Amino acid sequence: MPFVFSSNGHLFAERGEDTRQIQTSRYLSNFPSPEQLRERWQERLCVVCGRCGRMVRLW
Repeated sequence: MPFVFSSNGHLFAERGEDTRQIQTSRYLSNFPSPEQLRERWQERLCVVCGRCGRMVRLW
């Protein structure tokens, strides 16, 4: 799992495989957007081919 989130409806906690840290007591207004999560996932698991621009999995 690249990201794990938990919330009480007011605050949330996040554990990211990319940061390897648990961040707690974060406001829901700071919840990452789908685009931000996609970017983090791509940086962690994929690379973009310089010739064709397609994403290539490293494993």
